[in-house]
Amino acid sequence: MTTTKKKIGIAAIIGAVITAILALTKKAAVTGIKLSNLTIYPDPCNPGQDVTISVVATNKSNKTLTAIIALGGDFMEQQIITLNPGESEIVSFTVTPTVAKTYQVSLDGLSGSFVCTEVLVADIELSDLVITPSTCYVGDTVAISVRATNRGTATGSRTITCTVS
Repeated sequence: MTTTKKKIGIAAIIGAVITAILALTKKAAVTGIKLSNLTIYPDPCNPGQDVTISVVATNKSNKTLTAIIALGGDFMEQQIITLNPGESEIVSFTVTPTVAKTYQVSLDGLSGSFVCTEVLVADIELSDLVITPSTCYVGDTVAISVRATNRGTATGSRTITCTVS
């Protein structure tokens, strides 16, 4: 008696898992989760440099919702999020373009593009935000500082906007 074993590839298993997840969740636009504030940074970039594509996802319903946030265009990725009523969350995707060209991206009706170029570019990253004091009264002086580091390959500048609400 001969037994034949079938090999199931990891891609087939991953595909089956994704199919099962997709059956249990819906795209953000269908569920009541609204996407806004599409941001792409840095733009421009160089080939091989990471680019972050972000949106704010907000649950506009009165119940907890789970949805797929799908990145489309020249890059295809997705994330599954769960938000409570009225809750917002920043959803980010990191992509790495490999050739110099203009890339297109879309997220549930929001669309944008960024340029990847062979010309050297600045990549100014912000970190270490400090607000002192953390609690204050109207009329008090507040100091706000942030560290700016150029991780790019050229000299450059970046406008930093501070919004107090």
